[in-house]
Amino acid sequence: LRRSREAVGLADLANTDGLTGLHNRRKFDADIDEHRLRGDAPVAMLMVDVDRFKNFNDVHGHSTGDEVLRLVAEALANSIRRHDVAYRYGGEEFCALLPGTYPEEAQHVAERIRTAIEDIDLPVDAHLTASVGLASGASSQLDVLIEHADAALYSAKAAGRNRVVSA
Repeated sequence: LRRSREAVGLADLANTDGLTGLHNRRKFDADIDEHRLRGDAPVAMLMVDVDRFKNFNDVHGHSTGDEVLRLVAEALANSIRRHDVAYRYGGEEFCALLPGTYPEEAQHVAERIRTAIEDIDLPVDAHLTASVGLASGASSQLDVLIEHADAALYSAKAAGRNRVVSA
């Protein structure tokens, strides 16, 4: 029983981002593989990127940047629904997998995330925003949805940041 608990604990560590406490990229990849098998079930993918974060780190330092990433992760986790899953995708980029979600509902979740990040009370005199890319479709097409959500994220950045763009 003790070894079983230790194995579960190690698996949790292997699938958790050490800075933010969200699921990490390894867990994201495993979950995508699992959800892809759900065929035509609806799903939405959100890609979230903190706007101008490199500049924020340059001005306020990396330890403040790390604290802000933890705050962003908390805002993201508190903005999704109980059955959605949030991940730290890498650097200042996050994503959320929204199973059983159609485009209109995904748009509401994405906007709630964007607003929650904008409303974070920062530990320094600065303002934080995020851009969100959204794609919806069938679970079997998750690889394509990830690419579309990522392209929509770049479109949100190109359109002036601090917005949600749907693919």
